[in-house]
Amino acid sequence: MRLRIVDLDREIAKLAFPALGALIAEPVYVLADTAVVGNLLGTTELAGLAVASQTLLTIHAIMVFLAYGTTAAVSRLLGANQPTKAAHQAVQGLWLALGAGVLLALITWRLADPILRLIGETDDGNADAVLAQARTYLIVSLWGLPASLLTLSGVGYLRGLQDTTRPLLVAIATAIFNIVLELILIIGFDFEIGASAFATVVAQWIGAGVYLWWIGRDVRSHGIHLGPDLGEIRRLCRVGGALFVRTVSLRLSFTVTVAAASRISTEALAAHEIAFQFFIFTSLALDSVAIAGQSMMGRFLGADDDILWTPADWAWIGGLFDVLMPGLALGVPVVAARMPRFDVAACSELIDQTGIRNVFFPPTALRMSKAEGARINGLRTVASGGEPLGAEMLNWGRESLGVTINEFYGQTECNMVASSCQSLFPPRPGGIGRPVPGFDVQVIDDAGHPTADEGDIAIRKGPASMMLHYWNNPQATAEKFRGDWLL
Repeated sequence: MRLRIVDLDREIAKLAFPALGALIAEPVYVLADTAVVGNLLGTTELAGLAVASQTLLTIHAIMVFLAYGTTAAVSRLLGANQPTKAAHQAVQGLWLALGAGVLLALITWRLADPILRLIGETDDGNADAVLAQARTYLIVSLWGLPASLLTLSGVGYLRGLQDTTRPLLVAIATAIFNIVLELILIIGFDFEIGASAFATVVAQWIGAGVYLWWIGRDVRSHGIHLGPDLGEIRRLCRVGGALFVRTVSLRLSFTVTVAAASRISTEALAAHEIAFQFFIFTSLALDSVAIAGQSMMGRFLGADDDILWTPADWAWIGGLFDVLMPGLALGVPVVAARMPRFDVAACSELIDQTGIRNVFFPPTALRMSKAEGARINGLRTVASGGEPLGAEMLNWGRESLGVTINEFYGQTECNMVASSCQSLFPPRPGGIGRPVPGFDVQVIDDAGHPTADEGDIAIRKGPASMMLHYWNNPQATAEKFRGDWLL
């Protein structure tokens, strides 16, 4: 099957590719330090960097909910057209990041020696030298921890605004600054591993300052109070709780690998650092797609202006299972309006008065609307099923309804099994679309085998919406099924 690039794919790519660059900002800092320290200082220093960076990256990773939680909240508020609340969310996220950064830095500084010894106690007689390098790098780096978490929160805010380009620019600029300053300090002034950490700290605070400036500008335009809102901060903590637990579990498993490598030798620990940083760097490509999906879905969910309606009777499977029940299940409002018979003028008036955005029109209702020259505005989606519409009707829908009508196919015995979907692929006049996720729809021959020739449209047994049998009519049930297929 030939792949098609549609608007959703382009939007995902537009968000995902810049997101990848911003996502790797913190690993790039450590990766640059790894390259410089490993090449210019030595194996013992690189082993110390491995121990310290594992501690720092673990803290950074478990606080990633600052970015993901902020993205979810802001994108949803963006979709709901509530930019003031989104700006308030950004301010509270920054307060949480600052407080958490300072607190975690103090705790880590106080517990630095036991943490580093737990992770990096080598058995080759070089433990003290490695731990000394690790402690120097860690203590200096802790000054940048609040900035790192402020950046996480700032990135989350911009992602929620569907902006992944500015975080990419910040990531590139600060990464270049970091490595240049690091080389100047180590090569030009003959400093050691502490200079590597110092360069990263300076880069982190520059990046955080840029985000504070951007967000501050937005906040001032909305007249938001800059003080902390403890209720909102507590809510952010609750929202991020599950992600926090998940990330802690994952990072602990990574920490175990560092501890195991340290028990082998200093060289093994240094080699593990190189391999691990490369692994983290490359694995983030998948996260960039997830970020695009999260920010888009938040916006879609926030724009909760969908309102369902159908002129079809709810006693019919189409009205019941294609409108009423999905609306109840997904929390989408459904308009109930008594209409003894379909009336084009009354239909247009109802849609206008109630703000209906999503309509299931039976083909008969569409033909009547077309015959009377109806024009309906404000619709987001229109669906129809029961009989093919043809190219002329689809063209009329685009002109008079402002949307492409999505045709679907189903039966009372197994509803909505195939459908067209304009947002994913262009519909073909006279076609029933593609199988809906969860359904295996095939053309089968008389023996019940899928065929490329003429045959019967059939749905494989299994979906929850498929009937079990006709009530007290085993003969009709047997005729309806052909092996594992419902005809």
